[in-house]
Amino acid sequence: MTGRDPEEHGRTASPLELLSDLTFVVAVGTAAFQFAEMVAEGHAGQAVIAFVLAMFAISIAWISFGWFASAFATDDWLYRAVTMLQMIGVVVFSLGLPAMFHSVREGGHLELRAMVIGYVVMRIAMVLQWWRAARQSPPVHAVGMANIRWTLIVQAGWIVVVMLAPFVTVIGYETTGHRHPQQMLKELGTQ
Repeated sequence: MTGRDPEEHGRTASPLELLSDLTFVVAVGTAAFQFAEMVAEGHAGQAVIAFVLAMFAISIAWISFGWFASAFATDDWLYRAVTMLQMIGVVVFSLGLPAMFHSVREGGHLELRAMVIGYVVMRIAMVLQWWRAARQSPPVHAVGMANIRWTLIVQAGWIVVVMLAPFVTVIGYETTGHRHPQQMLKELGTQ
């Protein structure tokens, strides 16, 4: 796997890249639908918060893949298989969006489990792609290893966020006024 020539003229997206883009379009469509539903139900402020969170996560993953694909579009069986793995991650992420929007609307704990599982699958795919690029293309070895390192660190952070999400609800309840703080402490089992 070697890097593409940045001066290459006439570069077009491969059918695999276009299919991958469609999985991200499904994620955006799911987020937009959930946003519209929440706004229609009168929860515009919460809808904006959930939509921004969803679009941030979608955009980071989409840009990450798009940048890699445009720099290293090796069209062999391994690249295709790992890209398909990433697409599975995007679909799992998309399936978690309704639960996240619902949790924001209800004011309970922030439900990110399915989204983070999808992200873990996507990140495994990107780490594999970067590992292959770093191993097979000496000029980008340092960049590839740095991408692997930072991807793993950030993914570990998201996993910690999911584990801590039930404790974030205290802030949400206090600021939205859904429940009394003493009631929340009882529900969290701290009182």
